Amino acid sequence: MRHLVLVLVLTAAPALAFAQSESGRSPFHEPPSHALAPPPPPTAPTPAPAEAEQAPESAEETAAAIASELRAAAHAGYPLRATGDGGYSYDDKVRFTANIAPDGQVEFDDHFSFDLTDLVMHARHQDPYSYEKAQFLAATFELRALVAAHAGNLAMRRALSALPGYLESVWRDPRRSAKERTRLLWELSDECDLGSAGGRAARDIIDGFIRTRAQPPLKAQPVS
Repeated sequence: MRHLVLVLVLTAAPALAFAQSESGRSPFHEPPSHALAPPPPPTAPTPAPAEAEQAPESAEETAAAIASELRAAAHAGYPLRATGDGGYSYDDKVRFTANIAPDGQVEFDDHFSFDLTDLVMHARHQDPYSYEKAQFLAATFELRALVAAHAGNLAMRRALSALPGYLESVWRDPRRSAKERTRLLWELSDECDLGSAGGRAARDIIDGFIRTRAQPPLKAQPVS
């Protein structure tokens, strides 16, 4: 009966992965201490946690917000193209390509260069483009937060769409009595996280299923 909890936890993975990518552990978030680099670039203000977690309420609002951030990135010198899988890509043709995954994380691919300084720094396992990559990350922070939130919303909708089929399989399980199956459904309902929109939607689906399909067992009541 923990399957539902696992499904709902997994849907939060994109947002968690994006948050981890912004935690400062990535080697591209700041130049190595031993690398010769210009002073740190001016960065856009980092949204407060509550602001960063706020996602547009509808698909139309999400699309409009992402389009706005794409225009802002292009204005800052980073024209991005959609990759077809929910991500985006930027290529400066000289130094590196930046690939934004659907979960908001960024992977950099350096272009080969005959520049002597670049060759020496690469040979010493230093990043000659750390300053430019930090600028890109700062300029696309809001966009990547929206992309990650959008991916999480899509995953949540898929999980909620699959939930009725899972409940049906629980209800049709011949190994349990009707009383046991109904009690199990109530327990699944109780495990929903009412602090999230997805958890509240999941509880509504489960409670609706119980009301229309199951007979509540004696003395079994949902826990608020």
